[in-house]
Amino acid sequence: MAGTYPVFIREVKRETSEAVTLVLEIPIHLNQEFDYEPGQYLTLELQIEGKKHRRPYSLSSSPLTDAYPAVTIKKVPGGLISTHILDQLKQGDFVHLLPPDGKFIPELNENNFKQYVLIGAGSGITPLMSIAKSVLKIEPFSQVFIWYGNRKEENIIFYTALESMISQYGGRLKVTHTLTQPTPEWKGETGRIAAYKCEQMFAEQMGAEWKNADYFLCGPGDMIRDIETWLTEKGVDKGKIKKEFFTLPTTDGQDHSAVVGSGEIKEGAKKVKIIFENQEYDLVIDDNTTLLDACIDADIDAPYACKMAACSTCRAKLLSGEVKMDDREILTDEEIRRGYILTCQSHPLNDVVVSYDAG
Repeated sequence: MAGTYPVFIREVKRETSEAVTLVLEIPIHLNQEFDYEPGQYLTLELQIEGKKHRRPYSLSSSPLTDAYPAVTIKKVPGGLISTHILDQLKQGDFVHLLPPDGKFIPELNENNFKQYVLIGAGSGITPLMSIAKSVLKIEPFSQVFIWYGNRKEENIIFYTALESMISQYGGRLKVTHTLTQPTPEWKGETGRIAAYKCEQMFAEQMGAEWKNADYFLCGPGDMIRDIETWLTEKGVDKGKIKKEFFTLPTTDGQDHSAVVGSGEIKEGAKKVKIIFENQEYDLVIDDNTTLLDACIDADIDAPYACKMAACSTCRAKLLSGEVKMDDREILTDEEIRRGYILTCQSHPLNDVVVSYDAG
C-alpha cells in the first residue's frame, strides 16, 4: 500500500463515551518518517466494506512528554470512519497511516516569554493538548490559557488530564470550560465560545497584554472564523493566529475560490502531467473532475485526507498551466503566490503540470 505504513495499536484509551485515544507503536525503522511536531496530525487509512477511506486525526500526544504518539478520535453522529474506529479497532490491531503533516505548530524556544491562547470545541482540543504539553515542558517562562467548549460535562475530553496539568504547572496553565447544555449543578461558564465574550475573557485570564499572545484556534469553522475576525479587528497580528478546521465554515456570501497559474483557457478535456514520488503520469481529465480525483481514478496513490480544503495533505505545486480551486481555505496567500494548490479542490483550466514532489 504505497504511501501508507502499517502501525501497531499499543493501547486504546476510552476518554469519554464518544471519544477514544489510539496509542501507536511506531516500528523502529519508521521512527524518522514519524517524527512529529506538536499540533500536527496523522492520516488514517481504513478499508471498510471493501472501500478505502482516509481521515486526518490530530496527534494529542507531545513528542516532548509522551513515549508514544497518540491520536484522539471523537465519534461523529452518522460518521462512517469515526464509528468504525470507536466500535471496531482494539489493542493489537494495525492501522495504515500517512506520516505526520500539518502547519498548526508553535515556534518553541526555551527562552520564550510568551502567552499562548488555545481555543477549541469538542475534538478541537486534541492538537491543543499536544501544544499545551509541549509549551509547558520546553518554555518555563511561558503561560498557556485554554478555552474549551463542549455540550455536556461528560463530553469533556482530557478533563482529568487537564486538572493534573493545572496542578503540575501551577499558575502557568489556566483552563476555562464552557458548556452549551449544562446541568443545574454546573458552576462553570455556559454557552458557546463566541467573539463577544473574548475581550472580558482574555483580560481576566491574561491581563492587558492579551493582544500580544499567540492564538491557536481549532474546531468548527464558524467558531474559528468568528474568533479570527474579532481578533484581527482588534489589531492582533494575523501572523500570531493559527487555525485548524475540523469542519469548514458555513457560507458567508464570499467567494473562497482562487485561480492559480496562467495561460489561455482551454475548452474540453485537459492534458495533465502528475509528478509523484519521482514518477510522471499523463492523464486527460474533464472540467468536472478534480486533480485529486483524477489521481485516485488512475490508481496514483497521491496523498490526501479530508477532501474539503480543511487540511493540507493534498497540497502540491503547479509547475505550469492554470487551475481554479473551488476553495483555498487552508492555504495562505503566500503559498498561493508561490504556486501551491489543493488538488482536492483544483480543476485545470488548460493543460497543466503538477508536482507533489516540489516541497
